[in-house]
Amino acid sequence: MKRWLGRNSDEAASRLVAAFVALGVLGSPFYNTAVVRAELLGDTPVTDLASLAVLCVGLALAWRSLLRRSFAWADPARLTWADFDGSRPRRIGGQLLLAWAGRFGAVVYATLVSALLLGWSPALVPVACALFAATALLALVTAHRRTGPVVRWAENLVPLPLAVLALTGSQPATLWPIAIVAAAAAVACALLPGTRTTTGTGRRELVDRFTERMVRRTSMTFLDVWALLPAGRPIRWATVLSGRFVLARFVLAGVLARGRTLPLVALLAVGVAVLHQVFPALNLVWLIGIGGYLATLPMAASLAELRRVPGLRRWLNCSERALKLTAVAVLTVLLALWLGLVLLLGVPWSWQLGLVMLLAAAAMVRTVTGRMVAYDNVGEVSILGVLIPAGLVGQLVQGPDLLLVGLIVLGAGVTLWIAAPIVLGLSTASTLRAPA
Repeated sequence: MKRWLGRNSDEAASRLVAAFVALGVLGSPFYNTAVVRAELLGDTPVTDLASLAVLCVGLALAWRSLLRRSFAWADPARLTWADFDGSRPRRIGGQLLLAWAGRFGAVVYATLVSALLLGWSPALVPVACALFAATALLALVTAHRRTGPVVRWAENLVPLPLAVLALTGSQPATLWPIAIVAAAAAVACALLPGTRTTTGTGRRELVDRFTERMVRRTSMTFLDVWALLPAGRPIRWATVLSGRFVLARFVLAGVLARGRTLPLVALLAVGVAVLHQVFPALNLVWLIGIGGYLATLPMAASLAELRRVPGLRRWLNCSERALKLTAVAVLTVLLALWLGLVLLLGVPWSWQLGLVMLLAAAAMVRTVTGRMVAYDNVGEVSILGVLIPAGLVGQLVQGPDLLLVGLIVLGAGVTLWIAAPIVLGLSTASTLRAPA
């Protein structure tokens, strides 16, 4: 508790105020129910199964997140000097339980909010509780087991069918067998022999995850959020950068090196389709735009490395415009495939969605190709008693600002002949313009 509050009273006061503000925002659906329901639903009636759909998507996301096994870390100093008492499995097990409780606690909160806003039939409570308990137990057991690369990639796909169930309007009679199978699978995984994450994770892997954890904490402290993008892994394609179109090959290689994030991108598509189905009053342009922008985050991580590794940027030996134009083209194609998946899940097509894909790709390229964050002008301002580094925030919104302006234009319902030139002009100007 003392470590969270900080070392001095000013830091403790700022963190406490920020915590109270966050609690107020999270609690707003419970005391402003009518206002929040009107914004999300409008006058559209919803079925009792809508809350069950939110539960299914939440369980899939929490399970997929836990399978990253980011809880299996250890301080290298402790491993060197104080790892002789056999307490390592207990500490890693505690970190596993904390990560598991946090993720599935968020699922409980989201389900309670959706039940309050969308309604909940008492007949759904038993099957919802059974599905939640079985899935949470299966996620805990699978995360506790240590698996190889092939099995790990396959297990990341397992939560996908659970999310797709949210789109099928599954009845309780369908969900009961799924809950029973999940519970049986959890028991089987617990009884099968095998290496456990708490005891079988080696020093190198523990230290690697500790390093990633420190990078995340440092990046959040200095608001360098783009350092949080997933790192690439070696790919089995020796000639990926040989031949012509090196820029396109480089961007594509960055996507392939982060192939482990593709199940999460697919889950994001399912989440967008479910949100459109559950909250029909939400503008589809905004859902697709924000979803597409988030889907490109792992795809564009290789571009973010260029500004952190000057030698890699010099090796490419190309102009800034050529790099950005190529990146926009490749990301637009990939986003078109992502949009195709969203459309297959039942989201209706409109001409605005095509422009949204180009807009999201241009916004992401603008985000990751900007200059490094400068700390010479933090520009702190006090908002509701919380110190906000406005200067740093202003640097971080380069990219999201383009997305915001474009979505306002497309979401306003203007005609194609007005919206298309504006969005194309904004995207082209942002791509051709040198970083500020």
